Amino acid sequence: MKFKITSKEPVWLVLEPYTYIHFNNRSEVIIYNELNNAKIISYNIIVIEYLKLLNEEINLRVILINKKDLTDIQLINFLQEALDYFMIDIVPISYSKKKPIQIPDKLNLQGIKRKKRDDIIIKDVLFNLTEIFFLFGVVDLSENEYAVRYTSQIPYYYNKGCDIHFNFFELKNFISSIKESSVFKIHIIGHDFIQDSKYEQSLEYFLRRNYLIEFYINANFLDEKLCNIISKLAIDSKIKFNLIIDIDTNNKKFCSTIINHASLFNYKFMVTNEGDLCKYNALIEYLHFENYDFVPVFTGKNKSFFEKHVYLNYDDLLDISPSILELKKNEFLNSNYFGKIFLTHNKLFSTSINTEKWVKFNILKIIPIIENEFTHNRNWFLIRDKAPCSECVFQWFCPSPSNYELAIGKPNLCHIKP
Repeated sequence: MKFKITSKEPVWLVLEPYTYIHFNNRSEVIIYNELNNAKIISYNIIVIEYLKLLNEEINLRVILINKKDLTDIQLINFLQEALDYFMIDIVPISYSKKKPIQIPDKLNLQGIKRKKRDDIIIKDVLFNLTEIFFLFGVVDLSENEYAVRYTSQIPYYYNKGCDIHFNFFELKNFISSIKESSVFKIHIIGHDFIQDSKYEQSLEYFLRRNYLIEFYINANFLDEKLCNIISKLAIDSKIKFNLIIDIDTNNKKFCSTIINHASLFNYKFMVTNEGDLCKYNALIEYLHFENYDFVPVFTGKNKSFFEKHVYLNYDDLLDISPSILELKKNEFLNSNYFGKIFLTHNKLFSTSINTEKWVKFNILKIIPIIENEFTHNRNWFLIRDKAPCSECVFQWFCPSPSNYELAIGKPNLCHIKP
């Protein structure tokens, strides 16, 4: 039997620990249950005022609703719906004159403590470092009008000046210098790394530190010799090979090479239009690929494709079911960028692939550059705190800003706040 809310007596309104509330600056509120993905959006002033009180830390997620307000039919309907979705609990004051106890959640992410948006205390800088991208692919991108855009959106071949590589000892010294970090994964973009005479020593050193290793290799550079090397390395479960296939891939050459090595790779198909999807699906069916992803790529000329297949609509946002931890993280940091650093083949260093300011690599500069992320909130803390996202009730439900927004030059990729 459902509990029915009446105006006979005041009631304690208790917010369940798995319920999240967010207000925008346009008199709108969303309340969300992470266990069943239920969402309620309200514009009612009384509802919003009570939920604001409920959300204040001092009230510990429990407030008293008086008898007078319980005569408001919109408030009653909202409370009943929230109760039916297990977002709240209602305790009549006759059941408990003392305020019920509810323990609120606290944000405590990777040694970072936040007092205000501009007052971040760092307990341990290196502890926040989790992933490293080595950009070892060196090719001339000048003849491919789309390739330069690829490099700003996905792990792709990188073209940044002269051909200088890290040697094994430099890599070893670098990894040793960050031994106090939380790094768990190394990303290696380009097959050039495998062609280095000491690549086996480098990989062995990475594996001794229990790093996961992901390679990203362009299908155009795949040959029998490279496949044979990869087949030996792929025996180790900590090493994964991603094969990038784009509109310039030579299908005839690719098919003849991959036919006996298909199980070695996870395939990343670069999609720019519907025609690409048809082409790739035929290839997948012909070669019986099992592990593959379609990766949309903005070319500067396919905005309508992105609007149709990538942009989120209202129903998409209603279907999103993040955990409360993910929502809290989205309020505070960029989950796409946080903890990641990039090192190019010619010894340039940054915390973002899209930065305009690459720093000449120096082990002594690593900590100051990461500290700079905390003090200036540039990449790791790029969040949806500006219009139009700040005016949307789904502000923190959307994924953190990504390379796509930067490539397209638009702060959001949705149809809610175009």
